[in-house]
Parts: sequence; C-alpha cells; structure tokens
Amino acid sequence: MSAREKAGGFASRTAFGALALALPAFIVFGRGALGVALGIAVLAVIAATCSGVRWRVWNDPLRPALAVIAILGLSWLPSIAGSLQPGMSALTLTRTAALIAGGAILVDFARRDDNDWGLRVFVGGMLVSLVFAAVALFITPEIAFFRAHNGVVVPHFALKSSASAIACALPVLLYAAWRLGGRWAWAVVPCLPLGLDVMYGTSSRSSLAGMLAALVLCGIVAITRRRPLSHLLVALVLAALAGIAAIAVTLRWTEPLTLGGYHTFAPSWLVDLHRQTIWQFTLDRFFERPWFGWGLNAIATYPGADSMIPELQGEFIPSHPHNWMIESMAESGVVGFIPLLTVIVAIAMAAGREYRRTGDRATLTWLALWLSYWAAGAFNFSMWNASWQSSGLVLAVLVCSRLPGRQRP
Repeated sequence: MSAREKAGGFASRTAFGALALALPAFIVFGRGALGVALGIAVLAVIAATCSGVRWRVWNDPLRPALAVIAILGLSWLPSIAGSLQPGMSALTLTRTAALIAGGAILVDFARRDDNDWGLRVFVGGMLVSLVFAAVALFITPEIAFFRAHNGVVVPHFALKSSASAIACALPVLLYAAWRLGGRWAWAVVPCLPLGLDVMYGTSSRSSLAGMLAALVLCGIVAITRRRPLSHLLVALVLAALAGIAAIAVTLRWTEPLTLGGYHTFAPSWLVDLHRQTIWQFTLDRFFERPWFGWGLNAIATYPGADSMIPELQGEFIPSHPHNWMIESMAESGVVGFIPLLTVIVAIAMAAGREYRRTGDRATLTWLALWLSYWAAGAFNFSMWNASWQSSGLVLAVLVCSRLPGRQRP
C-alpha cells in the first residue's frame, strides 16, 4: 500500500470516527463540541478526497436530497420575500439546504466504512458520555465543572439540550447491537437505561414523547410486516383513535387559568403553562398571515413577541415557538407548511414500505429515528436550531449509510 493510500485510509477512518463521536461530544461538552467534531469530519473527507479516495457523489442519497431541497426551497421563498428579517430568513434557508446536501454526501462517503468502524466508535462514545451524564445528574454534579454557567454547575440544564438527541440515538444503538454483536452488543445494554435516566433527570418530556411515538408506530409496522397492508392501516387508525381518546380524557383535567390573555387548554404536567401561551400567541400570528407567514426563523422578532407574560414572567416567544409545526405555520404559512409536512410523511411512508418489502433492520431504524426526531421537535427545539439539525444529521448518516440496495464503491 502506497503512502497516498495509507493517508486516504487514515483520513477516511478519521472522518468516520469524528462523525460517530459528534453526538457523544455534544452530550459531554455541549454544542461547540458537536460543531468541532463535524468540522473535523468534513476536513477529513476533503483530505481523503485529496489522497485519492473516490466515491459516487451523484448517487442515490444526493438526488433525493436535492429534490427535497428544491421542493422546500421553492415553497419557502415567498416567506423570505415578506420576512420580518429577510437576511436571517435567507441565511436560514441556505444553511438548511447546505446541511441536507452535505448530509447526503456524508452518507455516500460513510458507505465506505465496510468494517463498521463508525458504529463501534459510536457505541463506545455513547456509553462513556451517558455514564458521565448519569453521574453528573445523580451522583456528583462537580464532574461537569467545565459546563458551569456563571460559576455554578447545574447538570439538569446543561444536559437538557442533549436529552432529545439521546432519545433519537436509542434506536441507532439497538441497531448497532444487532449489527455488531458480541461485546459491542453488551456495551449497548447499559446505554438504554442510562439514556432513560438522562431523559428523566433532565425532565425532558419532549424526548420521552419522541421515543414513545417511535416505539408505538415502529412496533405496529414491525408486527404487521407479514400481514396485508389493510392490517397495518387498521392498526394505525386504532392507535390514532386511542391516542385521541386519551388526549380528550386528559384535557378534561385542565386547570381553568388565563395567562397573558390566553386560556390554558391542557394540564400543566402534560404541556407546561408557558408553552401553552407561546403556542397560542404564535398561532394568532399565523392567522394574521396564513399564506406566506412572517419569514423563516423570524417569528421571534414579531413586535410584542419579546413582551413579558405577567403571570409567568416569561416572553410570549422566547427565541422560538417550541413546536416545529406551529413555527413552520407562522413563519412560512400554508404555502410552506404543507410541502414540509408532505415531505416528512412521504419519507416515513417510504421507509415503512421498504421495511415491509425487505424486513431490513436498518430501514426500521431509519423510520424510528425519523419519527423520533419530528416527535421530539413538536415540544422542544426550533426546527432551525443548528445543534438539533446537526444531531439528526449525524444519526442519519450512521443509519442511512447502512441501508440495503446501495452500490458501494
């Protein structure tokens, strides 16, 4: 093997490892470490390419990604034209498009990882990071001294931003246990209760919601795989009806409160009082501009959005609406929201259909990851949050590079 080939192999392994360690680094060190790991991965891919490593770029993952970018980009352009912050909206669209395209390129590159080096590093990194998080939350907070804010270590707040990403990572860990087997499968076993501990310790209801949604829906798809399609549809309808009934019963226990001029619509243990006010205020903004919205990533700049809710001493929109559906409706209107929802549902349906056809576990894992990501985002991050998008990208690369029916170089 020539020195050039050795350099290409080393750069490739560095890229796989950096991608795999991005989420564990996020858990331990925070958002900055996630960006550094992704930056190292991108530089390593460039170095590998310069060393002679070649792969098919114009390939299956990139073409669908560009189609998604075209659909969403065209539907979001009108909202940029009428945005409260046109520059910010244009930058948000550009960054999101680059992330989708870059993710597809990384998926294609990661297919070269025939020895599953990335998955092994991911399992090891997640085990270490989850042990660290559990110790910081329940035993010795001082272990997270480097995450102190104003000299005070509060692991509950420092780690909460990574809890939803951990929920999305659990199905990927289960897939890694099946694919790698042996000691790697045993290493995954403690990751599952530790991940639940972190979600519980950070009071992250959004992560639990994402995990439960993915578990129920993927369970239905898996159980009915060998059954006629009608059985799957009936099961999904029954699950939806059960969920609607449970929500209807739960809502009857809502406290009769008025906050910032809005009435509560759900019990506070289900949806906290601040979120209920945020969502209603944001929906009012949607009805003011129902077609094209107020601009991508711009709704928080609406006049009065930063006003304090007297009863809560919190803003009507603190940074973002904490729900990607309401956020999308208010910022891009019906014209932008319907295509986004269509793309999300279409990708889920395609994954479900492919799993029913092949029974491939990577495809089921991809479906679980996709559902977890959007279910958790319904209560938590802004859909434009760079660390949230990057976390999803890293996990998607690990899974989608293992999907069947792909030609590896």
